[in-house]
Amino acid sequence: MTRRNAIVLCVVLLVSARPAPGAQLETGVDLGTAIKAGVQRFDQGDFDAAIVMLSSAKLAGEPDYKQAEALKYIAFSYCVTGRPDQCRHAFEMAFQADPHFALAPGEAGHPMWAPVFHQARRADQDARTQARQAEESARLALDEETARQHQRDDAIRVQQAEDRRRVRLAEESARAEASSAEKRVHQTEQIRSMELWQTR
Repeated sequence: MTRRNAIVLCVVLLVSARPAPGAQLETGVDLGTAIKAGVQRFDQGDFDAAIVMLSSAKLAGEPDYKQAEALKYIAFSYCVTGRPDQCRHAFEMAFQADPHFALAPGEAGHPMWAPVFHQARRADQDARTQARQAEESARLALDEETARQHQRDDAIRVQQAEDRRRVRLAEESARAEASSAEKRVHQTEQIRSMELWQTR
């Protein structure tokens, strides 16, 4: 599953609020349209409708900063309606969509969502640090295993070279022994020939 598809799934799971009477869920709405309508509902104080509008947008394929913008207003809406867990989750998804996500100066000091935002940012930073450490550990482990494999390969090559040397020496020794045996046979035949010649 791609990161953006995962974000789409999590946004759907975030929608625990029911739309206000008369509010209509528009599935697959263009993100720009959904953000405009969702922010309008948010500014009007219709936070549940804002969540529904923003959550109905198509996030897949959209720029990261736009996805984070939609998730930011979902987080705001959850925070101001007393749902800090959902608020933090939405902020965390915004960080996953856009690692550079940040609040505007006029938003950063809000007493309801600013503390949750900072918690989510710390959690995201910790997660990224752990991911980098895990990646580094995996790289080091791979490097170590690669080095050990090279050592094993070198040892195998050395052993194979030694085995070939021993085989070559054994073959040379066998050829020398065969040649020596052949010479002895030849000498023996010469001696017999001379003895036969002498007895005549």
